[in-house]
Amino acid sequence: MKRIIALDELIIKFYQKISNRFNRLTGIGNANYRLAYAMLSLYIGLSVLNSFLIGAGVLSVFYGFMVIFCGLFYKQIFDRQEQINAKLSETKPLNLMRHSDVFRFMRLIFIVVYPLWDIFLMLDPPLEPKYDFYIVRLVSIVYDLCFASAWYFIACDPLPPCKGRIREWLESFGRTPVEAKVRD
Repeated sequence: MKRIIALDELIIKFYQKISNRFNRLTGIGNANYRLAYAMLSLYIGLSVLNSFLIGAGVLSVFYGFMVIFCGLFYKQIFDRQEQINAKLSETKPLNLMRHSDVFRFMRLIFIVVYPLWDIFLMLDPPLEPKYDFYIVRLVSIVYDLCFASAWYFIACDPLPPCKGRIREWLESFGRTPVEAKVRD
């Protein structure tokens, strides 16, 4: 169990670095939640695309609605975590998404096991697939990694808003205060 926790913490540190860099670059507070929403949106879009690539017809539409419903459910979970952190901004709250064994297990399953399973399935394609088998498998690997990334970004500790390098860069283009001329 200690090795699983160590692996999960190592991956969280990697995603924390990405979140911190994005925060310092853009100046957006709670950048980890914004990145998690982006990854969740990619997951929803790619999984719906994948179901249409398979060409299951009505089943694809049903699967698309199911994925969108699950995505909205996960967005509610993410929003609740963001609200908890906003209420307790004076003190650093315990991030339950980070320290819960259930969430650790789920994150590791989506970042390790599902992509490996898809790679394993690519080794033995069907004899006459009705769709481009390799593209479908690659898209499923990417959307599994997007889903895991969303959960890892939620497990990161949020940073407060700052000025951001982009804003500093844009302000460096000759914006100097000019005295206003007033008519008497």
